[in-house]
Amino acid sequence: MKNRNKTAILLSIILILAAGAIISCSQDPKTSKVTLVTNGGTIATGKDVTGYLEGKGVSLPLSSDISRDGYTFAGWYDNPDFTGNPVTAIGSDATGDKTFYARWEEILYYYITSDTTTLEKGRRYTISSDVTNTNRLTVDGSATILLPDGFTLTLGKGITVSGSNALVIDTIGDNSTGALTIREVDSHNAGIGGDGTDSACGIITIKGGTIDILGGTDAAAIGGGYRGNGGTITITGGTVNAESRTSAAAIGGGYQGNGANLTINAKAITITAVDKESYFGSDIVGLTATITDTATGDPYVLPNNVDESWVYTLSKAAGNNAGTYTITVEEEINANFTVTPVNGTYTIHPYVITGDDMANAAIKASAADEADAGFTYDGDNSVPYKNKLYTISATLTKFGKTVTFTLGDNTGKNYAEGGYV
Repeated sequence: MKNRNKTAILLSIILILAAGAIISCSQDPKTSKVTLVTNGGTIATGKDVTGYLEGKGVSLPLSSDISRDGYTFAGWYDNPDFTGNPVTAIGSDATGDKTFYARWEEILYYYITSDTTTLEKGRRYTISSDVTNTNRLTVDGSATILLPDGFTLTLGKGITVSGSNALVIDTIGDNSTGALTIREVDSHNAGIGGDGTDSACGIITIKGGTIDILGGTDAAAIGGGYRGNGGTITITGGTVNAESRTSAAAIGGGYQGNGANLTINAKAITITAVDKESYFGSDIVGLTATITDTATGDPYVLPNNVDESWVYTLSKAAGNNAGTYTITVEEEINANFTVTPVNGTYTIHPYVITGDDMANAAIKASAADEADAGFTYDGDNSVPYKNKLYTISATLTKFGKTVTFTLGDNTGKNYAEGGYV
C-alpha cells in the first residue's frame, strides 16, 4: 500500500511539473521574422516592421509611412507578382516567417510646352527642358506644377487661378533648383491669380522653387487682378520674389480688391557645425556650419538678403588646452526659419615637441639665455621647456657632452613627444 501511495504521489508531481511546463510555454509566444521588400521605397523612421509575435500579429506600414519619388504606394502583397489582395496586417492566427512586397504605381506627368493653355484638374505638370510659353494659362480645377532641377519655366502672361480653383507649385529632384519666371503680364492681370475680370483669386500654394513674378498694372504679382480679392495664398518653401507695378499689393488684392489670406510658414532648416581642429599654442580656427533642408536633406542656401548671423551663431566651449570642446549651434530669434541644431566638436591636439625643439632648448640652456629660449629655469640642471614637460640631466653631445630629456608633468596633455636623435 505504501509503495502504491508513493507511486501515486510521484505521478502527481510529474503531471504538475508537465502542466507547469505547458503553461510556461504558452506564456512565451514565438517571435517570427518579417521581411519587407520595398522595391525602391523608403520606410519612415520608426515605422519598419521586422518581426511579430505569433498569436498577436502586427500591422504593416501605411501608405503615409513609405514613399518613393514619382510613385504612389499601392499596398503590400505576399508575392512578388502582386496577385491577390493587398495585405494590411499579419493576423493573430499567423505562424512562421513572412515576406511582403511593396507595389508602386508610377505617377503620370503632363508636360507644359509653348502651346499649353490649360492646366487640367488632378494633373501634375512639369518640363523636361527650359520652356517659354507666351500664353496666359488657366487652371481648371486643382493642378500642380513641378519644377525640375536646373530648368526654368517662363510664362510670359502668367496663370489664372480664380474662384475655387487651386494651384500648387513645387520642385522635383534632389536639389530643388527649378525656377518659374513670370514678367510680361498684361494690365489688370495678376502674375498668378485673378485676371482682369471681377473674379477673386483662388487657392495658391508655393512649396518650393525659385519664383520670380511681376504682376500686371493695377494687379498683384500673386493674388487678385484689378478688381479681385487676394484669395488664399500659402508659402511653405522656396524663394519668392513678387513685385507689383502700381496700385496693388505684391502678394494680396488688386487695385480695387481686398487683401489675401496669406500664410508664410517658417522654413525648416538643419544647421550642422563642421568639426574643427588645431594644435596647442596656435590660433583657434574659424567656425563654420552647413545648412540643409530639414524635410529633404538637400543643401539649402539662405536668401541673399538674409545674413547668417540673423539665423544662427556658432560658439566653442571655453578653453585652450589640448582636448575636445563642443561647438554649439545657437538659434537666433527669426520667425522665418525653424532651426534644428547639430553641434560639432573642436579638437585641440597636443603640440608635438621634436628633436629640433629639444636641441634648441638645450643650447639655450647652456647659454643661460632663458629669454631667447622661451622657458625659465627650475634648478641647476633642469629646463622646464614650456610648462615643465622636459628636464635636462646633462648637456648636448654636439658640444662634447650628452643631453637626456625626461618627460615631465604635462605628458599627454598640451605636448606630445616627437622623434629625435
